[in-house]
Amino acid sequence: MSPIMQLQKLERALRDAEERFAHTPGGLWLAASATLEALRRLPHLTELHPQVEALAAHARRLRA
Repeated sequence: MSPIMQLQKLERALRDAEERFAHTPGGLWLAASATLEALRRLPHLTELHPQVEALAAHARRLRA
């Protein structure tokens, strides 16, 4: 799977988790933490950097 497809999959998964766990902080924290961990495993591609940073910032906010 290409890094772009992996990033898109992570974005969809985090959006789904945000909706599903809106009233369950523990589930949202877990989903956000898993997203951040998965982002660390993506190969570093300069053209994806803004998207990766935006998703990471969103996940950090949800985790907090």
